[in-house]
Formats: sequence, C-alpha cells, structure tokens
Amino acid sequence: MTPNSNILCPGSTVTLTANSDATNFQWSTGDNTSVILVNTPGVKTVSVSNACGTSTASANISSISFPPLVLTSTSSTICPNETATLTVTGGVSLVTGNPIVYSWSNSSNTGSVVTTNGGTVTVSNTNACGTTTTSIVVNVTNLNASISANPISGTTPLTVTFSNNSTNATTYLWDFGNGNIGNTQTVTDQIYNNSGVYTAYLTVTSGVCMDIDSVIINVLEEGPTLYVPNAFTPNGDSINDIFWIGATNIKEFHIIIFDRWGLKLFESSDLLDSWTGKVNGKKYLMDVTFT
Repeated sequence: MTPNSNILCPGSTVTLTANSDATNFQWSTGDNTSVILVNTPGVKTVSVSNACGTSTASANISSISFPPLVLTSTSSTICPNETATLTVTGGVSLVTGNPIVYSWSNSSNTGSVVTTNGGTVTVSNTNACGTTTTSIVVNVTNLNASISANPISGTTPLTVTFSNNSTNATTYLWDFGNGNIGNTQTVTDQIYNNSGVYTAYLTVTSGVCMDIDSVIINVLEEGPTLYVPNAFTPNGDSINDIFWIGATNIKEFHIIIFDRWGLKLFESSDLLDSWTGKVNGKKYLMDVTFT
C-alpha cells in the first residue's frame, strides 16, 4: 500500500493506493477499489487474495489538529515611552515533539514579543498542513508635552512669557514654581519677584496617557547700582552741601577722598556716611580727588 501522505490535515483527504496484480480488494473502510480516499485518521487495511492465499497491507494515518492562534496584548493602547507585551497561544509544531515555532512580523520566533511602536502586529505558525496567521492592532497615543520660556534668566522682578508647544493633548496643568498654576492651553505672563531657581512644569494628558515637560527659570537679584554726585559745593546754601554715595545691591563699599597733594581727607566703608567738606571740624576748600 502506498499513501500519498501519512498525515491528515483538517478538511483534507489522504489517497491510499493498493499495489497488487489481484483485482479483489477489500479495505477496512468497506471500499473494494485499488485506490481510495480517506478523511479520518487511524490504521487503514487492505486485503487481496488469489489461489495462493491472502495478502494484507496497512497504513497508519495520523491527523493534525490545527488549534487556532490566539493573540493577546497587555494593552490595546500604549502611551509615550510605554510598551505592550503580545502573547500568542495555539498552533502546532512543525515536527512532532519539537517546540512550536511562531513567526512574528518583527522577526521574532518566541511565544511573546514587546512592542513600543504599536500598529498592526502579525504572527503565524507553520506545520505540515500549512500556515495560519493572526494579527492584532495596538494603538499608540502620540502625546508630547513641550514648553518654552522667554526669558529664562534675569533680575527681579522678572516677567516670563511661556509658550505651549505640546501636541495631541486634551488637558493642561501648569505649575510655574512661583505659587501660580493654570489649566488652560495658553497662559498669561508670569512674574518672579524673588531671586532663586524656579522649575516650571506643564503636565498634559490624552485619555489615559500623560506627559510632562519642564523649564528652569533663573531669577537673579537686581543688579548693583552706584550713584556718585557730579557736583559738591559745601558753601552752606543747602544745595549740594553734602557729598554722599547712593547705591543698591552693593555688598562691599569703600571710599577715600584725597586732596590734590595726596592728603587723605575722608574715608568710609559705610554707605550711610557722607562728607560735609570738613576735615577735623573745619571747612576744607582745596581741590580733592575721590577714589
């Protein structure tokens, strides 16, 4: 007997051929021709006889069930920087006793894969009866939080303009670091009255997905200023009679006043000090130099 295959695939048949010069064939299936088609597994037997006796042959036909492939995902939608694990079950090994081999659209051949890009992911299983394929769609939410600020540094009071460059967001939550918050897509300018380093955050969402961006604002103390009078006439007319230095945000201060011959007339490290043009209680009218 010659079978065209010893494996019976789902929905198919196996051809069995009895090779004999005899013409009286008797099959275990009840058929009596030399060639039969079978669609059930098991041992198939054929017998022929003549004046010399009876000859019998058999073939064992095994069947392969084709369990459907079942593809599942840990998530049908993934957010930025997230992944989804896809797992497949079912299928049949190509060689009985060997592990089942799966072929994924990302070239993996394991029972599970991880995707960060999403889209349509396909997996297939090939055995002696052919190939079955299934697929699943994993959606990706392309959410991106992005903000910018201008300026990002300066002296107090610093006014900063914030721009929202986020994409695909549906809700917005601002935290400017100066005690103010906002929940609109665009926001008003923010004022930073105190020096320090501030971090402004923007949190955006879309469905179950969330993304955060931030920008650092460096606020400095007001720059130092120094005022030196360009006129000093200590003549008692109440106009420019006192020589004083005005300043803001000065940490260290020192002044020395000399006359044109290098004689020191006045010296101080206190911004609150002033000079009335007198030396040792007496009016000094000579030309002087300030340092």
